[in-house]
Amino acid sequence: MSRVKVGVLGATGIVGQRYVTLLHNHPWFELVAVAASEASAGKKYSEAAKWFIEAPLPENAAELKVLKTSPDE
Repeated sequence: MSRVKVGVLGATGIVGQRYVTLLHNHPWFELVAVAASEASAGKKYSEAAKWFIEAPLPENAAELKVLKTSPDE
């Protein structure tokens, strides 16, 4: 069974970071997108997020390009 592809809005904030860690290696979901403010958009997630969570930043998420939270994207 294939996993459902999901994205996290507000991914650079502490709540968004928590969702990113919860989705890492989840059996049902695959994190394929992260979105945040225009200040973070276009950067790699590892560069845009000041990591607050004790768990390490998941490698698969670190390489994702941060998207704008605009509905036009």
